[in-house]
Amino acid sequence: MIPGSVNLHGVAVAAGETGLLILGDSGSGKSMLASRMIADWPFGRVRLVADDRVLVSRAVDRLVARPHPAIAGRIEVRGLGIVEAPALEAVVLRLAVRLEPDPPSRLPEEVLPVEEVLGIGLPCAWLPVSEPAYARLLTIWSYMMRCT
Repeated sequence: MIPGSVNLHGVAVAAGETGLLILGDSGSGKSMLASRMIADWPFGRVRLVADDRVLVSRAVDRLVARPHPAIAGRIEVRGLGIVEAPALEAVVLRLAVRLEPDPPSRLPEEVLPVEEVLGIGLPCAWLPVSEPAYARLLTIWSYMMRCT
């Protein structure tokens, strides 16, 4: 583990050059959302970085996500278990998504809420758990990209 890094329960993917950190409780659909993005994201290629345990370190004013070495290159697929998957070694995080049973607001704020990690804030969208998260993320992706 890199000194000064934190081990987060989440998933990290690279959507093009954009690092996305997906957070939420166990069973909230983090891996499912990442798998769906990898399979058919319309805004470019999505690659796995880390599933379940994301090591996040600070590099000056940026956050870098890496997989935990014990489970690098693996992702959980409900109904199949843990499977091998091509994965990147690291990505600079630019956005976060938090999956919640009851997201706090129906209407987006003027500015996206912030998820703070190691003293750095990531613009963060709160999305409903499970399958609705993918559709909602498709809808707000362009808006989120403008907030970075």
